[in-house]
Amino acid sequence: MYRPSMYNKHDESMYTFAELFNNCKVCNDVIMKPNDEETYGNDGYFIHSNGQKIGYDWEYRDRYFLNCRLQFDTLGQYERKLRKDCIQIAIQCDSTETGIAVGWHEDWLVEAKENRSLQ
Repeated sequence: MYRPSMYNKHDESMYTFAELFNNCKVCNDVIMKPNDEETYGNDGYFIHSNGQKIGYDWEYRDRYFLNCRLQFDTLGQYERKLRKDCIQIAIQCDSTETGIAVGWHEDWLVEAKENRSLQ
């Protein structure tokens, strides 16, 4: 995460979602396991009962993503263009923690960057 002021909100929202996900009866053969410590790689793994792991990057968005509504036309505007082999899925949590946007990380990387003013 690139904004230290958001570390607590990032972690709180990720752990809350992981608890909801892990208590879901629909996909009980997959668990979401956040990392216990910062790895500077991914934020954790989805782990299938067969042992397969998929690394994820969790981002809490306090701007541009509110009440399940994305303010950009493409998902690629929400993910930094960093190629990391330890991340396969990118997850964006909206500022109200009522919605997420999920995509394969490699798909987010191919989008052209769009710049907008914060004012």
